[in-house]
Amino acid sequence: MKTVRSATSARVRVALVVMTLGVVTVGAAGCTEPGRDSGAAPTVGPSATPSPSPSVSPTAVRLAPPSYRLASFPLKPTWEPASLGRRQVAFTPDFWRMTYRKGAMVMLEVTVAWQQPTEGAPSDSAKRVTISGRSARVEHVVIGDSDPNWAVMWQLGSGEWVMVTGRLSETDTLRYARGLAAATLVVTPPFTFALLPDRYIPAKVTDAVMEFVPPEPSNDPDVISVLGVWLRPTYHEENATPTTVNGRPAEFRVGPGGPLLAIDMGDGRQLTLTATGDLATMSMNDLITIATGVTISPSAGVTAG
Repeated sequence: MKTVRSATSARVRVALVVMTLGVVTVGAAGCTEPGRDSGAAPTVGPSATPSPSPSVSPTAVRLAPPSYRLASFPLKPTWEPASLGRRQVAFTPDFWRMTYRKGAMVMLEVTVAWQQPTEGAPSDSAKRVTISGRSARVEHVVIGDSDPNWAVMWQLGSGEWVMVTGRLSETDTLRYARGLAAATLVVTPPFTFALLPDRYIPAKVTDAVMEFVPPEPSNDPDVISVLGVWLRPTYHEENATPTTVNGRPAEFRVGPGGPLLAIDMGDGRQLTLTATGDLATMSMNDLITIATGVTISPSAGVTAG
């Protein structure tokens, strides 16, 4: 048995093509919440004229309709045991990851990256097998603080490395890995947007989080410009300025990294927006403008906290 670090550092080539989002239909607060009884996805509607931000000077950040579309996961499972639970697909600039969860427990993960995962020390359980005609390594491993799992790793003909690891038996882990077909699996993002900082593109997508960055890296390595949007359990910020967004209670504050806006969705969740780097000058009005154009997918999850 060995310990494996599954983090990677190579860039996944994510295809971006132009997509125009239509106008988001918004409802008034106090009506039946969209996405619940009405069957529509919940939205955060336009605010009444908000008061100026108390702490942030006006921004020069230009907002525009998004012009991106998420690329698809490059593999599609053809066999999934019912014991795996809920499936979600996420990506970062370093890797694609498909995760199956039962509650908080990760049952299985599939990672696709351009850099080979760290293999660690040799393992007595390691052996060679064949996955879709490619040589693969299967062994019993420990990843982080988890219980021992079976892991299979191989390289696709297109160059990416695939690692499948989870709480299945060796037989079922191999059956799942051999059932991964070279087909696309469309990623369903948790949010769609009417407006974003101009030309910003997704850098991270999970079932509850989206992060957007400029298409070109900053000339200053210490400046990391990120717009973060996520759903979290309701949490009240210290020293926050109360406000409202379409009648929904909200809070705004400016921290060391930049501004934060948290909007109560009325069901134990908060839609939260943060801005850093070149976006740190964004005002409360700016974040409210973005938030009012957010549509939350019915399948969106919630962060741990």
